[in-house]
Amino acid sequence: MAGKNYKKKEYDEVAAMRKKKQRQKRINMGILLGALGAAAVIISIIVFNVKGYTSYKSTAGEVIKTDEPGAVYMSYKDGYIRGSHSGAEYVDESGKTVWNEAKAFSNPKIMVFGDYIIVADIGGNSVDVFDATGHAGRVETPNSIYAVSGTEDGRVAIMTQEKNADYIGLYEMDGEMIYSVKTALGGDGYPLAFDVSRDGKKMALSYVKADNKPVETGVRFYDFSDGKTSDKNRIAGEFGDYDGELTGDICFFDSGNAAAVSENSVKFYSYGTNDVTLKSEKNIFEEYDGIIKRVMKGGDKLALILSVNDADAPEKLLVFGENGRVMCDRDLTESYEKYVLEDNRIIMTGNFRFAVYSASGKEITKQKTDRPVSAIIGNGGGNKFFLISEGKVEKIKLS
Repeated sequence: MAGKNYKKKEYDEVAAMRKKKQRQKRINMGILLGALGAAAVIISIIVFNVKGYTSYKSTAGEVIKTDEPGAVYMSYKDGYIRGSHSGAEYVDESGKTVWNEAKAFSNPKIMVFGDYIIVADIGGNSVDVFDATGHAGRVETPNSIYAVSGTEDGRVAIMTQEKNADYIGLYEMDGEMIYSVKTALGGDGYPLAFDVSRDGKKMALSYVKADNKPVETGVRFYDFSDGKTSDKNRIAGEFGDYDGELTGDICFFDSGNAAAVSENSVKFYSYGTNDVTLKSEKNIFEEYDGIIKRVMKGGDKLALILSVNDADAPEKLLVFGENGRVMCDRDLTESYEKYVLEDNRIIMTGNFRFAVYSASGKEITKQKTDRPVSAIIGNGGGNKFFLISEGKVEKIKLS
């Protein structure tokens, strides 16, 4: 009997070992397939960024919509968000409307932070928050909204204006205030631009003190990482070395570091444990003989369009990493009206044309159209896009 039990035990151990090997083989195969899938995605992106396209064609799933004057578009989850005077709409990658929220916006501005969409009524008194399923929250303010930003968990940062002071506050989606900064125009200066970090713990603003002679300009950084009840000094750093230049753009990278763009320079800042330091700066006029026309920020990159005095190449594309390293310095032979940085691509649109460049400066495509172009929206990367023109939304594929 003991021998039979021993053989049964030995058999069970061998069977268990076989099952373990089979299970490990399946796991290894799953890992391999996952790696191959990820590699295929990476390869497709690399191929797209290397290959040039000379034409495009409409694909199945064309959508016809009646557009409104003042409608704005933003890429979202392989589809797009459309904001207009009558509300906001989310259209998925197939061209199907997922939700359509009716609301009167006098001057809608769309911003996307992770899974959340912020639609602000600039000059009005409310900001609406959406996600992929629809309306998620609303923040209302007693004063007119001048500028907005947001965080990846759906909180909203708002700058409002009063007669003698401005307020910048961070709010939960239900309207509860998390913190607020008051800037007295006579002492702190008039705020020009602001941004919050993607976790909401840091804030930066640029200002001008016009009452001072000469005019004083600079940037100020705040730290709210200790929570709203802390009595710690919120100012983490202040820099007044802008020689009177107005700083109209300030932004945080995904890492929490920041950049400030003035009339002729770009400065890159790094947040330390207790302070903020200037890491590097670029004098645009001296180094590139141009003036800044457009500023775009996305992820860990900052892109600039410069106007330069060159008849053959009237514009220049510059792309910087968050540390100020130059990733792209490319002459552009044509001027465009709108520029967007998304998915490591710079998308440019003009009246009857559009172009797409990689963040490294590779010309991916340059196309002419038979209708004025309102927007080009990436449809999941690669060579598929939404072409929006004269109220017509069309899915296209570059070829």
